[in-house]
Amino acid sequence: MSKQSDNILISEQLSEYSELVYGFCNKNNDFDSDYINNLIGISKLIRLKQIHSNIVHEVDCNTEQESDLQGDALVCSSRGICIGVYTADCIPILLYDIKNSVIVAVHAGWKGTLNGVISETLKNMKLNHNSDPANIVSVIGPGIGKCCFEVDKDIASKFIEKFQETDNFIYPYNSKFILDLQHINKEMLKKEGVKNIEVIDICTKCDTNYYSYRREGQGVGSQLSFIGLRNHSGGN
Repeated sequence: MSKQSDNILISEQLSEYSELVYGFCNKNNDFDSDYINNLIGISKLIRLKQIHSNIVHEVDCNTEQESDLQGDALVCSSRGICIGVYTADCIPILLYDIKNSVIVAVHAGWKGTLNGVISETLKNMKLNHNSDPANIVSVIGPGIGKCCFEVDKDIASKFIEKFQETDNFIYPYNSKFILDLQHINKEMLKKEGVKNIEVIDICTKCDTNYYSYRREGQGVGSQLSFIGLRNHSGGN
């Protein structure tokens, strides 16, 4: 279950961990890097240039805040920094390995989802941090819902070719198809062994509190989803 606080959506599951700073912002705030830097125990926000890929980057306290990283997922175990992704219909996903204190932020559009950005992210966590999926808490944030995400047959065919069972997330609709991105990513997390999965059921096209490329078109803004590990000292 999730709740709204100061234009940031939070989950009750992640809120159980006091060492975390996190949230899914909407468009009615300006919670950018300056805001993040003022959080207690956080010194900077690290982002990347999102390219709708399955590329995962490991970052730490030595990574520059304005880095040149290109990809769609960030993995971090350093304290005192936040990592974040921006979306405007794509799916933001936050992960937390509660045993090894590893945080992850994922940007999952249809291209990244199709190319397995979740699988690549979990592979990174297992390889570099010995993460056990059983210890990972995951929250799939607001994105375009199955109520609104129509795609052409050629895109639907790509998913049908890759996934064996698609009836739960691809639906024929007139001459097009409906694609349920949240459900696909949930299934991919489950396939990787993650069991603790929360889905925030908000469609960014329906809810005008969120930026939506499908609703607003080219040049639309984007909202930040972020997660960080506080310094033990609580200072910046």
